[in-house]
Amino acid sequence: MFGKLLKYELKSTYKVFLGAFAAYVVIITASWPTLRSGREDISLTLMLLGITALFVMTFVLLFQRYNANLYGGEGYLMFTAPVGSKTLLLSKLVSALIWVAALMLICVYTVIYMTVVVAPGIHGIFSFTVENAGTIASMIVSVALTVLVCIITIYFR
Repeated sequence: MFGKLLKYELKSTYKVFLGAFAAYVVIITASWPTLRSGREDISLTLMLLGITALFVMTFVLLFQRYNANLYGGEGYLMFTAPVGSKTLLLSKLVSALIWVAALMLICVYTVIYMTVVVAPGIHGIFSFTVENAGTIASMIVSVALTVLVCIITIYFR
């Protein structure tokens, strides 16, 4: 039953998230000519504002959907289903983690794109990454755990 709940949760949210993520990637990719024309400040500002907007939109929509699904009119029907409340909450949590992971992939795309297009001396960055792989991996795990704790704190308050 958990799989069905997760499927329907993802099915109900994918249009908004994938649309916003795709729009951001298209806008960032389309800004490539301004990066090559010597106007890096416009593109970098656009990237920074876009990724900030994506973060805010993702978290607001996740929490708004959670609130509406469990405490609104839809929540009345959700709790009449023959499923435990822990399973309902877990499906919401896993769905939120999937969308946050997609957001992190978009952030990685943005960083790689800025690095490749803006900084032509990329071999120095890759050697830095290889030298500090343990530190970077621990930072990624730390960010993932922080996001997980944030979502759990809001969901299970």
